[in-house]
Amino acid sequence: MRLWNGLSRIALGSAVAACLISCPAALADEVTTVADASAVLEWSNRVWECAEHGESDRVLEMLYNLPDGAARVGIGDLPESVAAARVNLDKAESTRTQRLAEVRAELSGLIAENNTKKAMASAIELQTLTNSDPSVLDESDMKSLIASAEREAHRLESAGKWLDAYGYFASLNVLYENQDRYTDDLKRLAQRWSMLRLYAPEKLHNLRSEQRVADGLEALPPYNAVGDDWQGKLETVSLPAVARCVTMAGVRHVEHSDFRDLLIGGYKAVQTMLSTADIYDTFPGLRDAAAREAFDSYLREQTRRIGGLAVSPDPDMVYESMRDLLKENARSVGVDPAAVLHEFGNGAMGVLDEYSSIEWPYEVDALNRTTEGQFQGVGIQITLDEAQQLKVVAPLPDTPAARARVRSGDIISAIDGETTLGIDLNQAVEKITGPAGTDVVLTIERQGEDAPMQVSLTRERIVLHTIKGWERNGPHDTDWDWFIDPQDKIGYVRISGFSRDTSGELRSAILDMKRQGAKGVILDLRYNPGGLLDEAVNVANLFVDEGVIVQQVDNAHRVQERRTARRGATVDSHIPMVVLINGGSASASEIVAGALQDYGKAILVGERSYGKGSVQNVYPLGRMAFKLTEQYYQLPGGRLIHRRPGTDTWGLEPDVKVSMLPSQIGDSLRVREEADIVEFGRDGRPVADPERPSATKLLTDGIDPQLETGVLLLKSRVAGAQLAAAGAAS
Repeated sequence: MRLWNGLSRIALGSAVAACLISCPAALADEVTTVADASAVLEWSNRVWECAEHGESDRVLEMLYNLPDGAARVGIGDLPESVAAARVNLDKAESTRTQRLAEVRAELSGLIAENNTKKAMASAIELQTLTNSDPSVLDESDMKSLIASAEREAHRLESAGKWLDAYGYFASLNVLYENQDRYTDDLKRLAQRWSMLRLYAPEKLHNLRSEQRVADGLEALPPYNAVGDDWQGKLETVSLPAVARCVTMAGVRHVEHSDFRDLLIGGYKAVQTMLSTADIYDTFPGLRDAAAREAFDSYLREQTRRIGGLAVSPDPDMVYESMRDLLKENARSVGVDPAAVLHEFGNGAMGVLDEYSSIEWPYEVDALNRTTEGQFQGVGIQITLDEAQQLKVVAPLPDTPAARARVRSGDIISAIDGETTLGIDLNQAVEKITGPAGTDVVLTIERQGEDAPMQVSLTRERIVLHTIKGWERNGPHDTDWDWFIDPQDKIGYVRISGFSRDTSGELRSAILDMKRQGAKGVILDLRYNPGGLLDEAVNVANLFVDEGVIVQQVDNAHRVQERRTARRGATVDSHIPMVVLINGGSASASEIVAGALQDYGKAILVGERSYGKGSVQNVYPLGRMAFKLTEQYYQLPGGRLIHRRPGTDTWGLEPDVKVSMLPSQIGDSLRVREEADIVEFGRDGRPVADPERPSATKLLTDGIDPQLETGVLLLKSRVAGAQLAAAGAAS
């Protein structure tokens, strides 16, 4: 490529010289044009080369400053696009500066009013607006606020206000995101929240309602007990199954966790259960203070004993310790054994890493939806609106809901005759989904209709498509206009996750774009949490024609498994590509982006990725499953992307760093979601909706500077390629 560019520059230079010799006056304009073309070609090459070397500031400086005379060269609308981008950049900086002053004033006022909760929200926004400048946390007002928030968090937890306490600790954790300063506090309160959600959901509902009222919002509707059966959810939980998980964790976890730590983590979780007063109605034995103290004393003694062992217990001792725990529980508080095992298991897994977990019977279906990319239901996306009504976000194309003409904005007021008032999303999902071939009746209220409608739907297997284009152009979930820039033939693909059909769908999309003359592609991996490793490898293989794509290594970096590109699987290893990443890009998406970066197949634009580079294996256990981290991912260049405790580096650093304002993040997500919701009539044509925004708004209004930068990079590359071809031809 560099040789070709060099030859093109020589050709352009020769053309200039020829004009100067043969016709210095008559062809002066042509000489100028050829010189301009040479300057633009040089500029295009330098932009891309600087991007490849991660010279982010230099790239952005050059992108927004075309060479003089660029408008006289036949490079399409690149000059206009650069000018528009500069306007958007100036507008964003003006917005940031103005909002920064406003937030500082708001923060000072809230601190003076002793309104710690709202002040913390302002503090987080301030930190974001300053691009996480560490000096912000050293300001005297911030130090005082943080100290007040810590005191309030501990006070609220002591008072049993778990949700409020969690909110404070979560805010503090955002401010100190990379320091794990509040990790233990968040884990402990997450355990309490989890217990309330499972054993006392009505109490949790009421706490949420109280929190809304305190925040000036309307109270939630009365609690709806549909699907409220914790005993049914834990029916198949047994000592052998949970003990097997703990034993496997001690033997196979990537960091070779000590059985002592696992047992102590389990004991502490059960102690947290004893002190969570909101579940006492569910487990009356916990109301007996003497019984609670006896059990707590036992747990403290076991923690001391296990912690004092000179060597780690063996698996038999682990089983015996868990069996003795259940015996002591029966002698004292008499909590259902399945519940004790549930909390002990969660506590033991909590000392490992955030991705190792026991998937309990009520969680296995959600795990399958995530990994398989399919489920059994009727095919609707749902949410709770501001009035806490169950609302349809959109029916998925080619599903029972879409065929029954369920619409975006419909209110589902009942499921199988049972009201949805007071229901939460998890309850609604449990009621609506079910075995394929079974029926569910939704009562739907629609704006403009006088009476509710009864819609009977037969459940079927629903495939979740993970490949999306620029704008919908047909009624099917695979009908997309791929071109974000039709003039320069720049394609755009979003990958929302990695399920079993992801690579196949992406292959079809890329081939479709190539048939239409694609000259560059944007691969949007922002907010992509990952998925199946095999599919990540297959996706990278579409652009990487040989070599290692990812390796799986142990904690000493010894290679345990190697995944390589398969010859013949590549669709295009040379097309110019930009990959968009941010803090929501994790796991499989980091593998793809990292491999493309290491092989020089793509320029990464955006912000540092999440840093989830660990390998989880899933082991079926009857109605349960066990997900365990056993290895780390290593990229072709040798990088580990996983965020390990005590490390300052993780994830992927973009080649071109582009941040977004909080308002831009919110607006871009809203516009993207609304633009994707297109209703098609029976004739296959889109139904007019003047309120639905066009995806183009993301660019024209400067809402998504990361996307806009990606487009400019590719337009600069396309312009250079056109000029190089013209120079070679001359």
